[in-house]
Amino acid sequence: MMVPIRLALTGARLVSVATIPNAHSRDDRAASEPGIRVTVSGLRDQRERLKLELDPAEATDFLAKDEALLRAGKVFRRIVTAVPSLARDGTLCVNVPRPGRDAVLGIHERSGNPSISIDDDRVSLPGSEHLGRRHAPFAQAVVTAGDQLTAVAAPMQYRRGLGGFKQMLQ
Repeated sequence: MMVPIRLALTGARLVSVATIPNAHSRDDRAASEPGIRVTVSGLRDQRERLKLELDPAEATDFLAKDEALLRAGKVFRRIVTAVPSLARDGTLCVNVPRPGRDAVLGIHERSGNPSISIDDDRVSLPGSEHLGRRHAPFAQAVVTAGDQLTAVAAPMQYRRGLGGFKQMLQ
């Protein structure tokens, strides 16, 4: 009970994310533990924040509601951090409960709204295929984490007119 009181006294904003297990951000994951370091490249601007979600490696659970995944006892992690200033790349690190397959999705939350906005927010997947006007395909999100930290690259895709989401040209 001390933590909420201390946060209230310091004026910090407490953001509730249900009972999502602790995860790490940036580069603070120990290299000797299972985890995934995602380098999100091609950031267009530094508005708002970056979010990384770790979902179970099952197509039926990919992009499912976090409350449903947690209730079912499935893997779910979320990292939320500010976009690095004056950078076109950002690195996020998430711990995994065990080595194996998991699905990751990066989101550049430019609207400031926790709900995904098709007009403002952008997505990032480890797969290199551009999304166009379709949902993020599960196969592009799957990453196999080893016994130690696994590094993957995930180019950011921004919506471009009626053609849908495409990667920014470097």
